[in-house]
This record gives sequence, structure tokens and C-alpha cells, in this order.
Amino acid sequence: MTFSEWQRNYEVDPGAGKLLFSLTKEVVCASRNLFNKKQLVEALDDIGLPLEQSIEGQEIANIAMYYAGMYAWLCYAIGIAKPCNEAKLEEYLRQWMNCCDSPEAQEALFGIIHILAQSLHSPFNKERSNWDIRQYAACVRTPAGEWAKDYNIGMARGLLVLIEELIVLCQLDLTIMNLTGLEKSVLACIAEQPRITPTEILKKLAKDNRQQMSNILRSLKARHLVDSYEAGRHNWYNLTPEGYQIISCIHKDEETATTEAAISDFAYGKIHIAQDHEAFALPLKA
Repeated sequence: MTFSEWQRNYEVDPGAGKLLFSLTKEVVCASRNLFNKKQLVEALDDIGLPLEQSIEGQEIANIAMYYAGMYAWLCYAIGIAKPCNEAKLEEYLRQWMNCCDSPEAQEALFGIIHILAQSLHSPFNKERSNWDIRQYAACVRTPAGEWAKDYNIGMARGLLVLIEELIVLCQLDLTIMNLTGLEKSVLACIAEQPRITPTEILKKLAKDNRQQMSNILRSLKARHLVDSYEAGRHNWYNLTPEGYQIISCIHKDEETATTEAAISDFAYGKIHIAQDHEAFALPLKA
């Protein structure tokens, strides 16, 4: 798949559309198969940067065809990503259909793409056999003439936003993986008690090494996860928006791990009981 090929043909439909759909499938497959988050960020960057350059500065003559292209791409992306949050997705799709020929459709677009990105990013993504994309299929005719360019740029923009969402999620994962246990505890303390001093953090964590705490706070501040200000003799610490995002992700990971462990324990218990009674008991699917 070459971007020069797409760039040469982006005014031709359905040829350009087929190229974008193929790129979408590559992005989905990469997101599901690459376990090295750093490698995944680089792979998505490789796709996203040339695509952004290809559509940068293009004027849109027909906004309705631009959004029609986005919607056609969304239907395809939803069909292969199999998102899990179906209720929220349906709400966004209704919002999209109510304003598909106006700039307000962007809000719904970002909501849908965020759900797609979360679904692709989750390690526990499950195929939804009951998901029928046909019920949301756009009644979009093949565009012709000068408006075909706007239709295809709309599809490309949708894919680009998905790539950007996935990169952000992967970068959050990388940040979390590089945090030590003590750094996570410090972030949790600040989240529980905004405007906290290093002395109060040490007391909460039952620690007494002031130099170590100073080093940790300096490191977290360099990564833009905390900020501070001086008031009198004290430095007061708060989480940045990025810090709150990291804490939220950590809590979600912990909840997911707890749920998975409970399911695993339940499945193991069923197997154990079955063996005791010389009967069959199928374990729950992972």
C-alpha cells in the first residue's frame, strides 16, 4: 500500500475509497497484533504522517459529500472493529444522521472514533457475532465529478483521526509502563488530596526518605504529570490533566484485572467441582 498511489487517485471513486478501506484494515490489524506499544506507535505514525500530508490544505467544495465520505468510512470501520459499547455507539450514530451535512457532525465523529479506538486498544476485545453493520449502512451513492474529491477526503480524515486516537492511547500505556510502583502511589496520593505537600505525601505512604520523594516529584513534573507552586515555605502539588488521565487509566486497568481474575477463579472452581463429581464442566472462555 503506497500513499503516492492514493494521492494520485484520491479524486477517483471507488478506486481511492478501496485504498482507504485497505489502509483501515491495516490499522485495525496492526492495533490487534502488535504487543510492543512503542512499535505500534511508530507503525501508526508511519501511516498517519503521509496521509496527513496528502490531505493537508485541500479545499472542500461540498461539505455534505465530505461528511458522506466520513460516514461511509465509519460504517466500514465499525464493521471490522466490532466495538463493544453498542448503546453509546448507536447514540452517536443517531446524532450523526441528524446533522450529517453540518460541522456539528464532527462531535459525533470524534465520539464514534473514540469508541472504535478504545475497542481496538483493549486487550480483551471480543468479536460481536450479533453486530449487524447493515442496519447503519449509509445510503450514499457513488459520488461523481468534482465532489468525489471531497467524499474521499472525508474518508481519509476519518482514518487519520482514528490513527491519532490510537497513538494517544498507546503513548498513555507507555507512560504507565515506565512508572514505578512508588511513582503510581505518589500520583494516587495527589489525586486523593489535591494541593498536597511532599511531607504529607511521605506521611500518607509511611515513608521517611525526603530526598527520594523530591526526586520522584521532580521526575513526575518533568513528564508533565504533576505541577507545583510555592506558598510560604511549602511547595504544593497537584496533578496535571495528563496526570489525571494516567490515574484514570491505572484504575481502569486494575478494575479490568480484578474482573478477569474473578472470571478465571470462577472458571477454575467449576472445573474443580466437575472433577470431584466425575462430570464435565466447561471453563468460561477467556
